[in-house]
Amino acid sequence: MQHSSSKQSKGRPRGFDPECALEIALDTFRRKGYEGASVDDLTDAMGISKPSMYRVFGNKEALFNKAMDLYETDIVSFSVVSLREPTARKVAESFLRGALDAQTRTGSKGCLGVLGSMAYSDDAHAVRANVLARLGAARAALASRLELARQLGDLPGNDPIDGLVSFLYALVHGMAVQAAAGVDRTALEDIIELGLRAWPASGIEGA
Repeated sequence: MQHSSSKQSKGRPRGFDPECALEIALDTFRRKGYEGASVDDLTDAMGISKPSMYRVFGNKEALFNKAMDLYETDIVSFSVVSLREPTARKVAESFLRGALDAQTRTGSKGCLGVLGSMAYSDDAHAVRANVLARLGAARAALASRLELARQLGDLPGNDPIDGLVSFLYALVHGMAVQAAAGVDRTALEDIIELGLRAWPASGIEGA
């Protein structure tokens, strides 16, 4: 009796590297968004079976949250680094240029924060809330740094701190959309230059 060969499951390949798989998942989420990336898309990209994905990373939401952790520490770490600059203007410039570097680096596919915040399906409420909470924490840290600059006399004027933070994020998110659409780096640098022209002058002489 001749037996028909059955297709074997991908399972968990020998030499499987969870860190590498997570990077692949992050890339998939950046290209397709949370809602657009199906479990099949993710397991096919990582080269593992669904049971293996659930065993190593948890469900799709848990995998996305782990991908967001990696995204924050690897791709958008500029948002933390920029806070160390000595003046508010340099904070703003470092923030914008760091975003540009992240958006135009080799293999960049899009802003995971923007994509995640636009997830509105019934099964994506927790994901959207998580992304917005992360964004809120980043905005609060930037606002705190600008408030300190104002107290030190480095950021004169009456422009509301929250408005300045929103201005920077509007530029960053707008650049992310344009970068994903294929706008070249030179054009995006022009946006930064125009944005910095609108930024309040430093109140510290020579800054």
